[in-house]
Amino acid sequence: MRRRDFLRTSAAAAGVLAGLQALPALPQEGKSRLVIARSSAVIRDGEVVEDILAQMVDAAVTKLTGEASAEAAWRRLFSSDEVVGIKPNGLGGPMLSTATALIHVCVERLRSIGVKSENLVIWDQDETKLIACGLDQGETWGVKCVPASCEWDAPVTSGSFTGRLTTVLTKKVDAYVSLPIIKDHNAAGITGALKSHYGSIDHPDAQHGNRCDPYIADLYSLPACKSKSRLILTDGTRATCEGGPEYSPLWVWNPNLILAATDPVANDTLIWKIVEAQREAKGLPPLEQVGRKPKSILTAAERGLGTNNEAKMEVVELELR
Repeated sequence: MRRRDFLRTSAAAAGVLAGLQALPALPQEGKSRLVIARSSAVIRDGEVVEDILAQMVDAAVTKLTGEASAEAAWRRLFSSDEVVGIKPNGLGGPMLSTATALIHVCVERLRSIGVKSENLVIWDQDETKLIACGLDQGETWGVKCVPASCEWDAPVTSGSFTGRLTTVLTKKVDAYVSLPIIKDHNAAGITGALKSHYGSIDHPDAQHGNRCDPYIADLYSLPACKSKSRLILTDGTRATCEGGPEYSPLWVWNPNLILAATDPVANDTLIWKIVEAQREAKGLPPLEQVGRKPKSILTAAERGLGTNNEAKMEVVELELR
């Protein structure tokens, strides 16, 4: 089936995107593009269907880059001679962590453009987080899977943040794909691409004061986090609007989407809107009313890490038939 047969661009972003218009296919100058690919078929019998998810990823990344094919899109973002990292999020346990299928799709797409298996590495905070993502300790699909603690770099200070980053991020990879989850967070308000690197540092517990602000922004301002980020694929096959970052079955739902972006601030701003919309649908008050406004997103925008200004965000929705 050709891509044009199973994709359509909505005339206006619907549902959680009320107030953010879906814009034309061509990139808008000076705007951060975000692409949401949806499919109601991506979950079957409670499990993620990898073939459908792969189509969603291909559609989103192709539209994000403006390329004619998924292969061309991945080639635009990554080079075959690079060492590429994949950073999932396993904090929510087996029921609310980055889908194994999404990680596998990324591995296969990177291999398809010539990145060798030995030049791929998947990492998260510790072994339990990797296992929660369905990964084997040491190696999965011929790709190294390592905890951040495999080796720490020298201590570094960036504003409020002082700590050590894993050398996987600082020394071993040239670029990385970030795979966050759509989740509310009991301290930060929401967790997304910006906070993902709490899984790359030695003492994330020390960075939660004042709703993680400005710790998240100061950490992401470090060159290894900021300059090596090439692609964000937010896993929206499952999400939670309350009780996060851990799994709380009462508040988990299936948005059935993948969100592709390169701007972490715009990405997390959209996650915030999605969480707030679901909270409203469930009769929960806005995050600000319960003292959990995601201030770190605003600070990250002030630090120049991306935009939280909806007028500078180009949101495109795609739906697989």
